[in-house]
Amino acid sequence: MPNSELTGQQNDDEKLYQEIKALIEQSKSQVVTQVNRVLVITYWHVGRAIKTTLVTSERADYGKATVKRLGQRLSQEYGAGFGRSNLFRMMRFYEQFSEESIVATLSAQLSWSHFVELIRLEEPIRREFYTTMCSNERWSVRALRDRTSTGPDRVRKKWRIEGLNNCEG
Repeated sequence: MPNSELTGQQNDDEKLYQEIKALIEQSKSQVVTQVNRVLVITYWHVGRAIKTTLVTSERADYGKATVKRLGQRLSQEYGAGFGRSNLFRMMRFYEQFSEESIVATLSAQLSWSHFVELIRLEEPIRREFYTTMCSNERWSVRALRDRTSTGPDRVRKKWRIEGLNNCEG
């Protein structure tokens, strides 16, 4: 076989390899996105289930004890992601993002780690602002953490710059 035919075949093989590699990488990315989406929605439902059940109880100590017992049992069966502290995060997630349709939409763009950072924000207007920015600008969790750690003064300055003074509260 002449050398030029071998080079042409190698080029064809490389093109085919690169095409298949791109398909596999794209599929892997889609799987990660779908898994994240399902996890976020599951965590929201877990938070809702716990919160709505505990609302019927008037004693706060009963609620804490229940979450502790649930965390112990669930983490034994499903891993540390369902421990006591994460169950409290899931409840807070449900409280702060109470509309399932919004969570379903955002879960396609934001990871659970994004939501963990967002639920730490006490002021609803800040949480809404950063949620919108994360979603629209595709911020990483690190970028979100960096921006939220600068405090509300930076947010208010941005609002004034963008003419959103009425959002300052």
